[in-house]
Amino acid sequence: SHHQHINHRGQVFLVGHRRYLEDMESAIAIPPYQRFGVLPKWDINSPIPGEFSRVKPQDNGTPRPPLLNLDLKIDLPTRSRFTFPAICQYSTLDDLGNQLSGWHGLVNCAIGGAMSDFRIASAALIFWLWHGYIDDIYWDWEQCGRRRS
Repeated sequence: SHHQHINHRGQVFLVGHRRYLEDMESAIAIPPYQRFGVLPKWDINSPIPGEFSRVKPQDNGTPRPPLLNLDLKIDLPTRSRFTFPAICQYSTLDDLGNQLSGWHGLVNCAIGGAMSDFRIASAALIFWLWHGYIDDIYWDWEQCGRRRS
């Protein structure tokens, strides 16, 4: 349950998620999982791929809530402010993290089911692809060359 360990504010939100993703990618680099390579990314402008719509059950086999919305054809705040070069408007990583955290949470809630429960969201396979996408936004911001505070 990652959300109990990662503050969802400011730069800690982005840095914490990056470390969390790096830990997962390190885990899947160990045999026999290395055949999977790095985590793919998922863009909310496309439906959740079927193979990533599953939610891992609890260790005792009890199912967790299924995802409710696999195609986000709803009115979410635009992602355009988080694309390069518009993303360069955020002068600090804290500013970007604070703005991006709310949007990230809206998407989690819009998917629903396990993704809307921060305690178990990482049991949903799409969680990892969604957070890879968030990390790409962070990477784009790093390309702006701004001094961080």
